[in-house]
Amino acid sequence: MNARAAEILRIAILLRDGNACVYCGGQRGERRLINGRMAVVKVTVDHVLPRSWGGKDTPRNLVCACERCNTMKATMDGETFAFMLKRYGFIKTRRQLTRRIDDAVAKPLDRRRAAAIYTQ
Repeated sequence: MNARAAEILRIAILLRDGNACVYCGGQRGERRLINGRMAVVKVTVDHVLPRSWGGKDTPRNLVCACERCNTMKATMDGETFAFMLKRYGFIKTRRQLTRRIDDAVAKPLDRRRAAAIYTQ
């Protein structure tokens, strides 16, 4: 995938997920307590199945995640990461995390809108 296509895919994922972290629900630009201090939520794109585990750059494997969740998840398996999210109060069950991810990746991508944003 070339750099232009990768950036359009990234924008499309952020648009699809509403610029909100699939894991904790943090909205881009929202102020919240992060690592003991108030900070602005920054969103990134995360591989559900990490690349180091063979995860691909496909819409079904990419979700919007805040920097904190993306960093915290790193290369963890889903079970371990779900345990951490539960510990911090972001989810109640592993199934809730699975449902959030499934709901996000089931939405259609608007690549045309993403390409228009990319060219601005």
